[in-house]
Amino acid sequence: MLLSLVLGCKDKDPVDKHTDPPLSTIEAFTEAVEKDGNTVAEGFLTFANYEGCCDPDITCFGNNPDTPYGTYAIPRIHGEEPVDDVFTTWGELEDPTQTRTYRLREDEALVFIGQTPPAARYLSIRSYLPLRPEPDGSLKTVLASLGPSLNNLVIADRSSAEEMWDQPLVVVTTADASVERRMHELLEEAGFDADSIHDDRITHEVVNMGLDADADTFFMLWRVAMDDDPAAGQAFRDNPEGAVFRVTPKEERPAQEPHPWPDLLPLGTGSGEEAWQDAADALEAAIVAAYPESAPIILAGQTVEYPRTLECIEEEDGCKTDLRDRYSALAPYFSLDLDTDFAVVFGVNHARTGKAMYANFALIDEAHQFGFAGVNSDEMVGSARHYLPDEPLVDDLYAYMVTRDCSGRAEPCIEVPTTCPGVPIGDQMRLTFRAYLEPATGAAPLPAELVPDKIARFWAL
Repeated sequence: MLLSLVLGCKDKDPVDKHTDPPLSTIEAFTEAVEKDGNTVAEGFLTFANYEGCCDPDITCFGNNPDTPYGTYAIPRIHGEEPVDDVFTTWGELEDPTQTRTYRLREDEALVFIGQTPPAARYLSIRSYLPLRPEPDGSLKTVLASLGPSLNNLVIADRSSAEEMWDQPLVVVTTADASVERRMHELLEEAGFDADSIHDDRITHEVVNMGLDADADTFFMLWRVAMDDDPAAGQAFRDNPEGAVFRVTPKEERPAQEPHPWPDLLPLGTGSGEEAWQDAADALEAAIVAAYPESAPIILAGQTVEYPRTLECIEEEDGCKTDLRDRYSALAPYFSLDLDTDFAVVFGVNHARTGKAMYANFALIDEAHQFGFAGVNSDEMVGSARHYLPDEPLVDDLYAYMVTRDCSGRAEPCIEVPTTCPGVPIGDQMRLTFRAYLEPATGAAPLPAELVPDKIARFWAL
């Protein structure tokens, strides 16, 4: 159903100045697009509920439980070769004619019209390439971002409003600059303010566009983390109040100005977390000393080689949902098979040091790659005081026990259930560490400038 919202409206008449009563800006845009020789199909933005992530023989792709992902659900068009929706485990769609995994012609555009979420610590919007057809007819999992992220820093920098949250937002996704310009023209003619319109560009040279079975597939990913008001943030995810319009020319035409390889912001400032290294070392020693009846093995998170955005598409292992905004590290798998088994995850709070706008760690089970529990950087504050109460920098550190039963524990503790969402006895889990968007660079923090996050795995002596 066509939305009748009036978003980003200027103090001017819509396209048809003689219409009485005036059309809404959205109706004016869709009408203008159709007059311009296109068909328009309406989809929507939907957020994952992960209701299928415990089903047998499926994967949830190592999701971050702090950021329920938003995706577009759009209609397939005539001639489009269907591809399985790879995100059905994130929740069933109410409209079975819509899909979160689709193919696109190089002359098409996707136009989201809605608003930014309520105030949060982090927002990013980015188109991805999930699957690539192989010569034998199989599909290779690539999970590649297709350029730099449209994040809250980018949106705030362009906006003329004092506040970027809960504001009109239009996102135009294209692979061709001439199509992008035309969408901007039609949107502004329909009454949308130019500074509410933002671009998500598909890097044309790395993709195979088209509707047949040999063409690449696409999906959109929204990440929203750490709501100022959790209830308001959840209300937005439950009902994003926006529409996605698939704009398709009636007469197909080749790309006129394919989007080139983008400029990617460099990582790192030359200044790291050296000032926190001694405090982190003291925390590690205090954690080991706190459990003299147990023997620990210290495991450091291993940096995931993400930042080669776009280059990783051709690599054998693909891109693992890379994002230019995000640093990520993984600790080795471990199990908790006895009631006495436990681990302690600890490190430096990268948001408190200024190296990230938001950071977290999450527990992921091996069987489903389901991120079922996590702690964010605001929640970490004060958690290391149990082990290191007299350290001046203690609130810039964190420490959490991970075990099967937290009852009677004085230290901050995460309890791991034995059924999904959780990890059965005998199965393994791992920790993933993430840090998003260094304010000084507008990109991910450089791994070499961070004190590595760690986990101490304890066994009874």
